[in-house]
Amino acid sequence: MDLIREILFHLEELPQGLVNAEDLSSKFNDQSVLDYHLELMRQSQLIQVRVWDEEQGSPPNAATSRYLQLRPTITFRETIVDWSYISISWSGHEFLDAARDETLWNKTTKTIGEQVKSVSFDILISVLKNELRTRLGLPL
Repeated sequence: MDLIREILFHLEELPQGLVNAEDLSSKFNDQSVLDYHLELMRQSQLIQVRVWDEEQGSPPNAATSRYLQLRPTITFRETIVDWSYISISWSGHEFLDAARDETLWNKTTKTIGEQVKSVSFDILISVLKNELRTRLGLPL
């Protein structure tokens, strides 16, 4: 979960939240681990992978990425080429908002780790949101 959070933070820092897949590969060392986590993120709809149609000419930059064809059924390995782009989805932004605070993130992952070996992504988000509600004095 920490790597997924780190990848999303990296994507968020980029202009328009878009990154060329090769550039992302250069930031993170282990390509197979990165591929695996990106595929998990795609499956959980935290990111969208857009693939440039080579028949349209040169690959676009972030400013023209809205013209990219969205192919949500492909696996990430098939797209790790210089003409694929990744953006954060609505769900990805919601996760980032819930996981942004470092203290809250550490408390939540520590609490989960002390009580169970692992949890589903949905449970992690639920615990993070409950912690946020508690901090804000909102009902659970």
